[in-house]
Amino acid sequence: AWLDPAAVAAAATYGGGPAAPSLGRAVAELRAEWGRAAGRLRARARRWRRGARALERAGRAVRAGGAGGDRSGTLAQAGGAGGRG
Repeated sequence: AWLDPAAVAAAATYGGGPAAPSLGRAVAELRAEWGRAAGRLRARARRWRRGARALERAGRAVRAGGAGGDRSGTLAQAGGAGGRG
C-alpha cells in the first residue's frame, strides 16, 4: 500500500515532523524541567539570603566583641559551610 508522506509525518510520534503529540510532549517536558530549575533557583536564593543574614550577624557580633562561644546566627545555623548552594 502506498503511504502518503504528509499523513505519515502528521501521525509520527517520534521524529518525522511536527506531529501534535510529539510537540506537546516536548513542550510538556521543557515546562516540567523549567519548573524544577526554577524551584532549585528559589531554594538556592533562600539559602544564600539565610547565609548572608547569618554572616551579617556574625560580623556584628565580632565587631561588638561578642564572638565567644555563642553560635546563634552563625553559618552552622544557616546550613553550614558544607551546604549546597
